[in-house]
Amino acid sequence: MNSLTRAFATAAVAACFLLCAGCATSGSAPGSRSDIEAQQDIQDMHSALLKAYNAKDAVGVAALYTDDAVLMPPNLATVKSRIAVEDFMRQMLVPPMTGMLLNYTETNICGNNAYSYGYYTMLGADQGAARLPM
Repeated sequence: MNSLTRAFATAAVAACFLLCAGCATSGSAPGSRSDIEAQQDIQDMHSALLKAYNAKDAVGVAALYTDDAVLMPPNLATVKSRIAVEDFMRQMLVPPMTGMLLNYTETNICGNNAYSYGYYTMLGADQGAARLPM
């Protein structure tokens, strides 16, 4: 698997895990202050992920995960723990990957769970951009 393909896989998996990581609510009614705060938390995590990923900051990406995180990149071994996520990201955030763009079209809160969907674009040196659905 080449580096750009691994970067795509990593970005997809990282985005999926981050989308649910900071959005726990008390199961309140839609539109409540808790849901609004959860929406903002998720948006803040998207921004933090994008900033760290584009800076090739493995420590910054890993900081968005809990100590007992489990990252499951497609076609690769499971990565367990924040430290392991950091090591994994160090390997992934290398050329030809030059950056990532995120565009979330909607985020939904469902009790203690949440999800976002949209698309991301991986940028690679001399390879243009690839727009992929999430």
